[in-house]
Amino acid sequence: MSKIFIVIYNYFQRHKVLFYSFLLISIVLMVWATSLLKIRQNITDFFPTKGEGDKIAEVFQNLNVKDQMVVVFSPIGNAPIDSLIGCAEEFYDTLSTSCADYLKSILLKIDNQMIGGVSDFVYSNLPIFLSEADYERLDTLISEAAIRQRMWQNYQNMLSPIGIGSRKLLFLDPMGIGNQTLENLQDFEIESGNAIVDNYLFTTDTSALLMILTPKYNMGRIGENKDFVKTLEKELSEFNNKYSAVKVEYFGGAAVSVYNAEQIQSDTMFTSLIALIIIAVFISLIFKRKRTIPLVILPALFGGLFATAIMALLKGEISGISIGAGAAIIGIALSY
Repeated sequence: MSKIFIVIYNYFQRHKVLFYSFLLISIVLMVWATSLLKIRQNITDFFPTKGEGDKIAEVFQNLNVKDQMVVVFSPIGNAPIDSLIGCAEEFYDTLSTSCADYLKSILLKIDNQMIGGVSDFVYSNLPIFLSEADYERLDTLISEAAIRQRMWQNYQNMLSPIGIGSRKLLFLDPMGIGNQTLENLQDFEIESGNAIVDNYLFTTDTSALLMILTPKYNMGRIGENKDFVKTLEKELSEFNNKYSAVKVEYFGGAAVSVYNAEQIQSDTMFTSLIALIIIAVFISLIFKRKRTIPLVILPALFGGLFATAIMALLKGEISGISIGAGAAIIGIALSY
């Protein structure tokens, strides 16, 4: 194998023009191929790809709770609740237009249909929620006397004002089989620290109104969420300037992942640049011939360019995290 490279070296030593022409064409082609490479920014690339790593990444990508973002409308001074609601309604309309390509849903009001959906879900999957005690209780519920008494109670409820709100539930479960299940679910309720005022979601002390955003892309899709975060921050800035009595803020996993990725990229570029400068200074102090510096650095850069060009032709994309790790490989190459 070494003889082949020696032959190539001797050939180009005798044909310098051909060598530099071939080198220039190679660099141009590699730069062109590298320009086609797409950088994939996905936080799940941190996860291992073997064993349980794939399962962890899949669960992380499909965990919708982590992707939700919360917009907080808080008063400045003694602004009334109506001003918070008015600002939130206008902001809702604005996001529905400007961020339609990035958002899956916007939750501002808790309607009755949403609340009724909880009971529909429970009754659609009632056998799963029933315990052994509930099944034992069925014997007493389906006796003739119990049915007669229950139907009479239902009749009285239908005639009373209570029947207006409980009509659907009475038709859905006339024997009250799932009533105990609904009560049991309250034992698992987590204190949310929120209150509902006129179907709007507030903090417990009603000092701030909350809006929940569900992006189309999970927080691992940093590239897609970057434009969304920038658009959202632009709208927030405009509303904060427009409403002097209301302060609009937001927080969420998508924004955190975007800014973390930008910080990682800037830190990687900065540390790589500092490392190259230190190595160049160190080499200049060790070797008397200054032309040694480019002779050491250029082969490593040429190799990195060649590697990214091959990656672009074979894969078409590369993880941004891998590029950060590649900075360390360049340092190792220079040390050799």
